[in-house]
Amino acid sequence: MRCTDLPRNVRDLDLRSPRCRGRARASRSRLAAVSIAAVVTATSPGYAQEPRHGAIASKATEQAGQRVTLDELVATAVQRSPELTVAHADHDEARDRYTAADAVDEWHVIARIDGQGTALDRAWVSSTAVFGTQLGNAATGVERSLSTGGDITVTGGVELGRYLYRSAPANARAVAGDAATAGVIANARLEASQPLLRGAGSEVARADQKTARLAARALSAQAEDEAAGLVRDLVVGYWELAYAAQTLAVDRDGEALALRQVAITKEAVRAGVQPPSAVKLAELQVALHQEAILRDEMAIGDQSLTVRRLAGLELTSAPLVPGDPLQAPAARWSEDTAVAAALAHGPSIAQKLLAQAQASVAVDVAEDGRLPRLDLRLSGEIDRVVSSSGPAYGQIRNAPDYSVMASLSLQWGIGGAARAAAGAARAHRARLDAERADLEHQVASSAMSAVRQLRLATQRIELAELAVQVADEVLRAEVAAFHGGRSTNVLVFQRQDDVAQAKLRLARAQVDAIEAVALLEYLTGGLLARHGVKVEALRRTP
Repeated sequence: MRCTDLPRNVRDLDLRSPRCRGRARASRSRLAAVSIAAVVTATSPGYAQEPRHGAIASKATEQAGQRVTLDELVATAVQRSPELTVAHADHDEARDRYTAADAVDEWHVIARIDGQGTALDRAWVSSTAVFGTQLGNAATGVERSLSTGGDITVTGGVELGRYLYRSAPANARAVAGDAATAGVIANARLEASQPLLRGAGSEVARADQKTARLAARALSAQAEDEAAGLVRDLVVGYWELAYAAQTLAVDRDGEALALRQVAITKEAVRAGVQPPSAVKLAELQVALHQEAILRDEMAIGDQSLTVRRLAGLELTSAPLVPGDPLQAPAARWSEDTAVAAALAHGPSIAQKLLAQAQASVAVDVAEDGRLPRLDLRLSGEIDRVVSSSGPAYGQIRNAPDYSVMASLSLQWGIGGAARAAAGAARAHRARLDAERADLEHQVASSAMSAVRQLRLATQRIELAELAVQVADEVLRAEVAAFHGGRSTNVLVFQRQDDVAQAKLRLARAQVDAIEAVALLEYLTGGLLARHGVKVEALRRTP
């Protein structure tokens, strides 16, 4: 056998030939050197070492991007996010609407000034008869509506009067003459009205106020929900960015391992342990990792734009680098606790409850509209002459010192419009009842699903951490076997891919756990408090 036909494994050499024995000793020396280097490399801490949890980006990425934390993004969103600015405006509008609804219970100042004059033909006026009047009235007071459905008005004023009359002659020979008298009368008046059937009671009389307050509370709840939804999306977007950065870090580690494997493969080929094609296979893996890095950088750029938009940051191409450690949350939830909290404090449930309350008010008003209208009205007035220019004023005036008036009116609709309106209101409330029942099922299902996702993600984290350790040990053993001629580059790169996939599964499980907790906090209404966000405190920076 010729020495040029030596097999790849030097252990199979025919050492009987002196020439071959020299070649074999040289090959064994090279193989020993390569094997020692391979063992040292494979067992060194730097080879296939798992990146520290939380080191979610390489130095190159950190230098090229802007390092941020989740708390910083939330604080920036509070100041700059358009969505949170809209929520703040809605909250202010709701607060003002709620205050405006109290106008129905306020006292209102009223004032009135009027005047009149009358004149008769003197030729037709007999003695002691008035043929002309000049009257003026000025009054001021307060009025308000009552929670019983009625209203009350209290006024006080003065009346200025001047009367022209023809006086009777003192004797038969005298001639009747014209005379005038003037005076000032002070008066106080009390008026009240009260519906006895339709419109009676605070449930109907204050229906508009209740509806306005409920609408204001619904708008405020909507603002809270929108703010919580934005924070939830920002939390999810941030940790998806962290996962993308972790993917980039893993692919960069894979590229480094592939480059290292190329160098080791070249040494093995020179030693005759591996065929020359093994170098090409290693270089192919380097190219594949580089292509994956480009895709990772594109994903990071897109996700950074999403996070920038949610936080209200300037939209630039510079990537964001998450600065928070990627680790599993310590929160523990049970399905019963999550469902109960979501049904009691969930923002969507709160909005639906307020809509149901408004529908109930509309039903009360519609049912009241079917009753006949029976209204009672009372008024009383006290007059007193405070000054007079002549003794005849009191005789001309001839008015009582006080007066009382009462009236009762009835109105009854005989059509079917009121009955139809009541039926429509009841149907709308029934529809909202059905929607709330369906919404409660959806919220409960989402809460249970989030709890299961958190529980399974926690289990996946434990398994993935073990898988990373095992995959790393298997990779080192495979590299050592490669240098001993007992393995190939195909198997080495498969083991490298196993390590990469184990790391990514660990990162994915950690992100899923964090997002599950964020969803649970959103469903149970505690997400804003968790991140210290108050809608009423939101302000846009100048």
